[in-house]
Amino acid sequence: GKREVNTGGVRVYSRVTTTPVSESVELREEHATIERRATDRPATAADLKEGSVEIRETAEQAVVAKTARVVEEVIVGKESSSRT
Repeated sequence: GKREVNTGGVRVYSRVTTTPVSESVELREEHATIERRATDRPATAADLKEGSVEIRETAEQAVVAKTARVVEEVIVGKESSSRT
């Protein structure tokens, strides 16, 4: 007769590693400035006109994103053969 016995095996693990990355990014900012000056002149029609002026400040922010990447593949298989 014959019997089947265990003669060994293989175990494959999958793991995720994180690699820190640093990058230099140049960011731009805008700031509003207000300056007041003392003057002494007669008022014109343009000086008496009402209105408003709006100045917006802007700033850039760094955008960071992560993506998962597969860096290695392992193929596990089994072959069988017969002998007499």
